[in-house]
Amino acid sequence: MKRVLMVPISLLVLIALLVVPSCGEPAVEYDLTMAVSPAASGTTTPTGTTSVAAGALVDITASAATGWTFVNWTAPAGTFVNADAPSTKFTMPAEAVTVTANFVEGCEGDLAFSDGIIRVGIAGELGHMTGQFQMLGATMAKGAIDTAGGVVIDGEVHEFVLVPIETGEATVDPTGAAGYSAMLAKIDDVDFVLGGFRTEAVLVYREVAMDEGVMFFDCGAATEELQHSVVDDYASYKYWLKSMPPNEYFLAGTVVRMVDAVGRQIRDGIAESPDYTLRAAIIYDDLAWAEELVPVIEDLLPGINVDLVTPSVPVDPLLVSTDWITILGAIAAFDPHFIIPLLSADAGVAFAGYRKAVILNSMVVGINVPGQFKSPWAADLGTAPPGGPTIMFDILMDTTAEEVEITALTQPFFTAFVGMAGDYPLYTAATYDALFGLKAAIEGTACYCEDDEKAYASTDAIIGYFENNALTTTTGTSAVYPTPGTTSGGKPALSEPQVMALYPHIGTAGYPSYAAGNWTMPAHTTHDTVGGPDYITGIGAQWQWDEVAEVWKKYAVWPMEIGGADLKDQYGDWNFQYTGTKPMYIYPGAIKS
Repeated sequence: MKRVLMVPISLLVLIALLVVPSCGEPAVEYDLTMAVSPAASGTTTPTGTTSVAAGALVDITASAATGWTFVNWTAPAGTFVNADAPSTKFTMPAEAVTVTANFVEGCEGDLAFSDGIIRVGIAGELGHMTGQFQMLGATMAKGAIDTAGGVVIDGEVHEFVLVPIETGEATVDPTGAAGYSAMLAKIDDVDFVLGGFRTEAVLVYREVAMDEGVMFFDCGAATEELQHSVVDDYASYKYWLKSMPPNEYFLAGTVVRMVDAVGRQIRDGIAESPDYTLRAAIIYDDLAWAEELVPVIEDLLPGINVDLVTPSVPVDPLLVSTDWITILGAIAAFDPHFIIPLLSADAGVAFAGYRKAVILNSMVVGINVPGQFKSPWAADLGTAPPGGPTIMFDILMDTTAEEVEITALTQPFFTAFVGMAGDYPLYTAATYDALFGLKAAIEGTACYCEDDEKAYASTDAIIGYFENNALTTTTGTSAVYPTPGTTSGGKPALSEPQVMALYPHIGTAGYPSYAAGNWTMPAHTTHDTVGGPDYITGIGAQWQWDEVAEVWKKYAVWPMEIGGADLKDQYGDWNFQYTGTKPMYIYPGAIKS
């Protein structure tokens, strides 16, 4: 990979002016004048002079004229979120100010793509299910992009080349030492990196990419700690962006909403009121992602009238032994309505088998990553009820399933993936959407120099593209949270204009008004995935018997419409369901007092 010392290129992005109202007296407004230098080298949005309240966050965009490249923004007062990005935000000072977009003649950037090649590293344990699906997702996206004409920069066709980076993080070396060595060996051969899975390892080996200023799209590690580094040190970690999954706060919210949906049906079945308390137990990976998730779930369960019957139980993520008999036997003594698993590896397969033997009359609702794909259960998928895979009827968080249409892209992706891989996609196949997003960002910001026969791009411009655009993906509308606009209780937080830009229902009928304390980081962390019904929700999937095909299939059963239920919160109205959602099946034995 060759890097040329320069800056961004042209960018065409729609923008909106956001004004921060103050409490009490109206905010004082001052003139904001937009300019370009040299004259006629480009344009800005907004244009001309407008009146803006002091302290307001203003979205600004620079677009270069043909033959020119954006350099940076300058102003004698006020601050920029990223002065090197063509699309960024400017904080209005308490005085009139001129903001200038500076351009340079020619096409240059800190990234140079030679011979029509853009190299993308795929980082993961590529021999393990998690890394395999990361490579499969990226390979499928590359094939689709190539078939559709490639990555087109100023009319010149470019091609993604995938570079495997074997980290061994899932089972071989979760410390990240092997991943660090592998990343160090490959970092000069790639322009971008997609992947990551085990938080403990990613924290170590992503440092190589951050030190080199190489953008890394997280397609597997949930923990908010990874994203909070962007808040603490934007200059060093701005290259880190989340694709999937959401952080532990949003994962916990999804798990608890699924439990609530099942709980409502259990209470209906025993003719109990909504305040009747149900019983649950949590079993979780003894790993960072689950350790961070457990206390959030524990805090939320009382709000839906569910009590834990035992302290949450940590297990070795590779545990496949009969120790499960002891663990589950202790829980069975309390006759729970729910078992909530938070499992990501081989232990999930063993759990499903032993749980059926020890605690049959409980609903399993949670996260069990092996439950997302067919391979672990293949021997029993053709066995009719009452037989079938041990995962049958468990309701597990997922990203895609049979027939469900989260967006118009979901089923075409799902069908093509199954046709290519012979299996359902794991959530780490988010590399598919990440590569398509990268294509859009490069095409929207890069330029081609005929004299050099190279394409040039700016890392800051590509970062700005993701910071300022929401993209339709196979799993929903994907956007990332911005840099903090205010603070609350000593924590960075989203300002009211930032929140209203993402969640315009705030303060309308049935929704809470803006309060900075509800929008702190964590959980609404810079460059982390935006959550909510209009963005990424995840789905609850359940393996059910298809009587026509005579095979067990995975269907979406949550989000689900619940008649008369008020499921509104600050993120939106959760009382809805996607096209293709099936009714969930509840074990008759779980409908008990």
